[in-house]
Amino acid sequence: MFSRILVPLDGSERAARALPVAARVARVSGGTLVLLQVLNAPAELLPYVVPGIEPSTLGADLQGATNYLASLAALPEVAGVPVEVEVHAGLAPSMILAMARSRQAALIVLSSHGRSGLARWALGSVAQKVARHAEVPVLLLRQDSLASSGSRAAPERPLRALVALDGSPAAEAALGPAAQLIVALAAPAPAALHLVQVVAPSASDVVASDYLRATAERLRAATPADLQLDVSWSLVRDEDAAHALARTAETGERADESADESADGGTAAPGASDLIALTTYGASGHQAWAMGGVAERLLHSTKLPLLLLRPSEATAAETEV
Repeated sequence: MFSRILVPLDGSERAARALPVAARVARVSGGTLVLLQVLNAPAELLPYVVPGIEPSTLGADLQGATNYLASLAALPEVAGVPVEVEVHAGLAPSMILAMARSRQAALIVLSSHGRSGLARWALGSVAQKVARHAEVPVLLLRQDSLASSGSRAAPERPLRALVALDGSPAAEAALGPAAQLIVALAAPAPAALHLVQVVAPSASDVVASDYLRATAERLRAATPADLQLDVSWSLVRDEDAAHALARTAETGERADESADESADGGTAAPGASDLIALTTYGASGHQAWAMGGVAERLLHSTKLPLLLLRPSEATAAETEV
């Protein structure tokens, strides 16, 4: 699952809300947390700042940041989880990406707002740049979503992730990480995965329905029974994919009467989801699921956590599963 999880922090309470969620995933996965704080280096030093180099002019700030991260590592929510601390100076997006590569992170968890609100961890800034360029899945948390216990699920229903699909192998790259994440967040309770494809109102739903049904069946067959993962799917008719995905995830409601299939093969309303997972491009390349398209609009339109994944070029180029 997620053997090493990178958690970028900026000293704010809001950014630190990502820590309990990351710790929950790490605990279930048997993984390690890597807490990172990136300090703003003086402009004249930026060309020389790389991971592992600590400019002497930032000595006091570096020590303060190290103490701050050490205090977070000692919180009760992190008890029993291995923690590593990293403090570096530079530009936040590039340093986060560099540390994800050098520390071999399997997941990045961060809040979409932080120390100075929109001025620092703004959507369209640090969080968006990290999600756009990261080579591993990025979980973006908003407000109090998935905070505290790492789960918002009501007792009467499992924690649920909605996965947006479009029929392409590139979009399906989100299935594995989404299943692993929702199982880890829900453990030891059951979890659920709801597959959704949005099609134009005028389009035939036969091909898409067959695709969703086959994908769900394949996922069920590949999921160990002890993971307690329910898989359902629905086909949604709408001209606006981002709006349809947000509405379906937040309320469980759809503007149409399209098919909705549960794990036992019957039909059932999916109910609200607790996070949305999707890749940053899909069937039609960058024009379909690019930041600036569906994924970016979801960043700005939903309060739910987003699990974003940039599939490899090889996966994006495939035409068959």
